[in-house]
Amino acid sequence: MKTRILSMILACLMVCATLLCVACADPGNGDSTTTAAEPVATTEAPAESTALVPNIDDTVKFNTTVKVLMCKEQMKQTIAAEGSEGMLADALQARIAKVEEKLGIKFEFIEEPGDWSNRASFIQKVEVAVSNGCDYDLVIAYNLNPPTMAVRGLLQDLNSSDYTDFTKPWWPARLIETISFNDHVYFAVDNSSYGSIRNMACIMFRKDVADEYSITPESLYDIVLEGQWTIDKLEELIQGTYRDLNFNNVVDYGDRFGYATVDKPRLDAFFHGSDLAIVRKSTEGEFVMSLGDERVQTVLERMNKFLFNDENVYMADKKMYTMFEAGQVLFYGTPIAVVDRKLDFDFGVLPTPKFNTDQTSYVTYMSNTHDSFCIPKNVRDFEMGAAIIEYMAYTAYTDVAPKYFEVMLKFKYSSDSSTGQIYDMIRRNVMFDFGYIFSENFSTNPIILYRDTLAGGETSWSTKYKRYNELFKKDLQAIIDKMSNQ
Repeated sequence: MKTRILSMILACLMVCATLLCVACADPGNGDSTTTAAEPVATTEAPAESTALVPNIDDTVKFNTTVKVLMCKEQMKQTIAAEGSEGMLADALQARIAKVEEKLGIKFEFIEEPGDWSNRASFIQKVEVAVSNGCDYDLVIAYNLNPPTMAVRGLLQDLNSSDYTDFTKPWWPARLIETISFNDHVYFAVDNSSYGSIRNMACIMFRKDVADEYSITPESLYDIVLEGQWTIDKLEELIQGTYRDLNFNNVVDYGDRFGYATVDKPRLDAFFHGSDLAIVRKSTEGEFVMSLGDERVQTVLERMNKFLFNDENVYMADKKMYTMFEAGQVLFYGTPIAVVDRKLDFDFGVLPTPKFNTDQTSYVTYMSNTHDSFCIPKNVRDFEMGAAIIEYMAYTAYTDVAPKYFEVMLKFKYSSDSSTGQIYDMIRRNVMFDFGYIFSENFSTNPIILYRDTLAGGETSWSTKYKRYNELFKKDLQAIIDKMSNQ
């Protein structure tokens, strides 16, 4: 397939690129974590060349107002909210202006509730629009919505346009490989936007708290770079960190812990961080359920022991950041977005640990709270929408990511050069899981089933999964059939 061949060529070229693609690495065959230190990337956008510019001629002008349906709750990740100030807001605003000037358009953003709690109503709006001659030119939606739209036959194949080129570095090649059906791509996530980067999972640590336990940032970075950052190592480092700070003889929010995180949603970081997936592609390119693999049982047992049977670990549904801010937590499992809070203490950032040292590379989970591009059927000008999507992704790569990642994260929000190197590693190893992306289209959500099993203290995943095995296979085949027959 053309995308697969060209992606391999691109992967070779990208090694030398200034900015690394968020999600190009294969978790099973990614870059070795034992290599020598990488050079720190510059804060400048990559130099434009024939190979690294969109396939959109300067004469392409649409001279019209473009109506974009957007998820209201995530507007700030794509366009700066009204009255917003600062480097990032300026970059987002300039990006919109640049796209408008390039393509001769004027955006009209139509805000509609479309997050997790409003996903059904958002999809229904698109469904109604398609059936009535779509009034939207483009949809930018909460990431779990476009897969459902695609299954329902509401979206057009982005790969059918000459403007969209998914071999370019502003698109995550791993994602395209994961979700494409016979080279058809019905929605896409750019890899350099504010929303994508800030939703990558990591583990933050407070340097002052680490110092209390004679743990240096340098020693932690060395562990990571040597490929030794594992669940076992994390567990080892937090032993003896629990303190009953409020002296009430109750384990609660007032105490000190070695590791803490929000409960169920953050469990996904360890699931994917252990190189697990709900669905994988076989060597023949077939989608296969992998939740029944023996390794899933092994990981669940180990994570149950670590997360729910260690007094140094605290899992709860609220107040986690407050505890971290107050110095009550050494290691904090969180999305990178936490650094947007402009923390007033020194911190470091580490990737999600490997399950064990046999695992080839670190694997980064990216939560679904980011946007995807898609073009509904029956729009007035499909090629215009495709050109806009391509240029939006391109300008995120050249204009937004350098500001947010290279300047704000690496330098403004961190106090040592090694943190920048770790950020690069986290970005490089983001993975995509077909079963996770399409999870809403299973009759029982597979990842929620896993979360509930782990959080509920159950240790016999294999037994539980047997009850759902045939159902999951049936659901997966239904998704494949619907997507393949469009």
